[in-house]
Amino acid sequence: MELMLEDFRKIFCKHVDVEPEEVTPEARLVEDLDVNSYDLVCMVEELNRTFGITVDAHRACGLITVKDALEYFSSLKDSN
Repeated sequence: MELMLEDFRKIFCKHVDVEPEEVTPEARLVEDLDVNSYDLVCMVEELNRTFGITVDAHRACGLITVKDALEYFSSLKDSN
């Protein structure tokens, strides 16, 4: 089952002060959406709890765009 953009937006917007419509597949996490390491840790923890996945923190830190994040998190969700 694929993690959908809307699911990601809900979690993302809880932790980062952006409007949901700004969270597009092309948006860069750091440059466009101002994600910092604390935001990322909080989102990863919520994704782990919500979807029962285990996110590798080092891998998550290397994600560049929302699309990268969706593909990575979806692959983890699909493997469960």
